[in-house]
Amino acid sequence: MPLFSNSNHPVKTFALAKWLLSLLLVATVTNEGLAQVQQDEKGVAFFETHIRPIFFQHCYTCHADSQNKREGGLVLDSKAGLEMGGHRGEFVVPHDAGASLLWRAVQYHDAELQMPPAAPLPPESLHKIQQWIEMGAPLPNETTPSSLTAPSDPEAGKSHWAFQPLSTVVPLVTENHPSASAIDVLVDTARQQNQLAAAPLADRATLLRRLTLLLHGLTPTPSELEQFVNDATPDAYSRVVDRLLASPRFGERWGRHWLDLARYADSNGADENFLFREAWRYRNWVLSAWNEDVPFDRFTELQIAGD
Repeated sequence: MPLFSNSNHPVKTFALAKWLLSLLLVATVTNEGLAQVQQDEKGVAFFETHIRPIFFQHCYTCHADSQNKREGGLVLDSKAGLEMGGHRGEFVVPHDAGASLLWRAVQYHDAELQMPPAAPLPPESLHKIQQWIEMGAPLPNETTPSSLTAPSDPEAGKSHWAFQPLSTVVPLVTENHPSASAIDVLVDTARQQNQLAAAPLADRATLLRRLTLLLHGLTPTPSELEQFVNDATPDAYSRVVDRLLASPRFGERWGRHWLDLARYADSNGADENFLFREAWRYRNWVLSAWNEDVPFDRFTELQIAGD
């Protein structure tokens, strides 16, 4: 039967219209609810990415339960604290930056209310705060103060030692190490600064065992131990190092770390254990590259090129 058959019947027509209107309302409410959820998630992500790091870096030292600080009655490391405000009243007025104490404080226009007190925030941070307030000051659904660790701060990360340009450091030769290597002097200096006692020097057998395990992943043979222990020449240690580095075992020991990162395997390891018949060629090339002391940039370039 067609859907609109007997549509001239007043009762049926009214029922059909009511049914269609109900469907329309449900669809509208569902779409609006979904849009609201997506908007809330976007706003919370904005807060966590841009606003919380600003609060953490510039505000938590004075306004955070995690730091046992509530200056002015204001707590910024919890949703309840942000919504309640401090002794001056409401901290943020959603959608109205001009009426918000937060915006007034960071603008530095009022001599009695300037935050953070040390120095004004950079323009980029001010812009993010204004954006956050104008979008309604969304907050995560937390009910208790958060115990935060430092969030990722790309700008602060640039000061990490790993991103600093290389420089030449000339260590001073100390009385404790009149003929030591530069690394020994640096380590000894740091040790003394931290008031740490130096470990005693290892005996020759222990030294060779450590060195061989480090470079080959194996223990020295009895004859190698005997030869080194009884070798009193000044360059005995250097010759042992050269011997170990010249051995194919060195590439096998250290090349495996790169192979692990590259997820090397001779087979897929599944139930059928399908064999990669030519995989050994890449493995041998990596080991040879280590043994031939190929520079790391060249080592990387060759793999990217698939050579």
